Amino acid sequence: MLANFCSNDTANSSYIVDRMSLLDSFSSRSASIDFYNDTFNNIYGLFLCRGDVNTSTCQNCVPGAKEDIFR
Repeated sequence: MLANFCSNDTANSSYIVDRMSLLDSFSSRSASIDFYNDTFNNIYGLFLCRGDVNTSTCQNCVPGAKEDIFR
């Protein structure tokens, strides 16, 4: 399992809100496409679902990854 321990100096910043907005767009887009990239206020992200998994797995994985990011 990969882990990264960073200070939480952005806890009250607009970065958190912007990051959530970006990741929310990924969750909604994963229902219809298997690759997407976007930027939101200088925050860059992308998702790519593997070709050997079905659409429903991708639809569940992307929102699950969003939750993992926030934990």
